[in-house]
Amino acid sequence: MVALPITVVVAALALAGTSGARLNPLHHSGAASPYFDAPSQFGISPATPPQCVVDQAAYIVRHGSRFPEPGSFAGWQALFAKLQNASYTARGPLAFLPSWVPPVDDIPHEPLFLSSTGANEAFSLGAQLRKRYRFAPGGDNLTVWAAGQQRVIDTANYFLQGYLSQGNYMTEPGKNRGTIVAMPDSVNYTFADSLTPSTGCPAYSSGDTSSKANVYRAAYQPAVADRLNQYLHGLALNASDIAVMQDLCGFQAEIDGDIRFCDIFAESEWLDYEYAHDLNYYYGSGPGNPLSATVGYPWLQAVTELFLHGPDNTENDGDNFVPSTH
Repeated sequence: MVALPITVVVAALALAGTSGARLNPLHHSGAASPYFDAPSQFGISPATPPQCVVDQAAYIVRHGSRFPEPGSFAGWQALFAKLQNASYTARGPLAFLPSWVPPVDDIPHEPLFLSSTGANEAFSLGAQLRKRYRFAPGGDNLTVWAAGQQRVIDTANYFLQGYLSQGNYMTEPGKNRGTIVAMPDSVNYTFADSLTPSTGCPAYSSGDTSSKANVYRAAYQPAVADRLNQYLHGLALNASDIAVMQDLCGFQAEIDGDIRFCDIFAESEWLDYEYAHDLNYYYGSGPGNPLSATVGYPWLQAVTELFLHGPDNTENDGDNFVPSTH
């Protein structure tokens, strides 16, 4: 496998939080929120120190902001049907509910797919990294390894456009030297040729104890529903409705900019929502799952090998990968 000047593996999404004088619900919405940079930690600047030069960098990302999973969208549809089929009045922070419409206008296509916000995030990341590293000027070859889902491949495409775009690049595709290597999910329970090794480990799901998050949600969501029901007459929200409405804060903000669902919950309720996400990911795919390190090892091994080859490796030792540019 050739050591590329910059290795971009579109495989896993990392979300970050930030802090401020007033709590921003989007900073506590987990995977439902649009992307934002984390604040610098321990006073360490993200900039390269003046006495240093970066000759290799590896980024592992998943995809940009997207429309919901089909299961989550089913929850949106159920909430919409409940609101439309009842005769009720709403006031205060819930006054918008009778006229609310789910932010999906192409139902057969959009669930699971990249949103325009996600496309912009990927393009902007490409432009940002070109400015930061200047490993490859526009028009030069750059390889992105992508998992096989369409939203991941689309993210890789927009990233390359942001990194390589120059002149009439968009109307002269021949100037694009970017290459996307799309790799399917693991099959036949093997780590080989996959950027999603968790699907190739049949025992992985046995370590998933993310159900702890559901226990926590059951402890706080009914009280939230009771509080919000004071603004409704003729309709009662339940715990399941609260789950959908809190998800909609982040998703609708990134899809069409509507933040009305963000405004109806108290700060303590957002912290509860955030903690439930923490439990879900910690015990589902994080350190709380004893097999997480096992399925993450192929990523660590592959990136380590690229770094060990070095930025100028040209040896044809059988491990090099030279993608086709045609």
